Amino acid sequence: MTRRTALGAGALAVVGCHNAKPTPRSTAVPPAPDAAALTEARVSEARLLASYDVKIATLPLHKRAPLQVERAIHATHLAALRGTSHERPASRPVQNLPAELRASAQRLRRLALAAVDGSHAALLASIAAAHAAVEQ
Repeated sequence: MTRRTALGAGALAVVGCHNAKPTPRSTAVPPAPDAAALTEARVSEARLLASYDVKIATLPLHKRAPLQVERAIHATHLAALRGTSHERPASRPVQNLPAELRASAQRLRRLALAAVDGSHAALLASIAAAHAAVEQ
């Protein structure tokens, strides 16, 4: 056997050992760094919307406008979080809106401080400030 034949046979052996199919790469996209925080904020806003809907429905027509404005603001928050008003809140609507707004503002501030993405932090902090301002 010549040297050239031996090298050729070795090369064929190495090529033959190689798997013809490429190894599958993971196609799963990792979740966005703040996905859980944004989801929590969306659920909170959906819950507030449901709470406003219940409260508005119990008021006489001439007293609904201020709460309808507040509800519209929360619908805007939900849209900014890329949610829809058709999202179902995780629990029943709250009865005490001022207390829920205070609690929501605290949660959103915590989420904003923990956010990885600056734009997410700014959005969460802005919504937290709006919730806190309602109490003023």
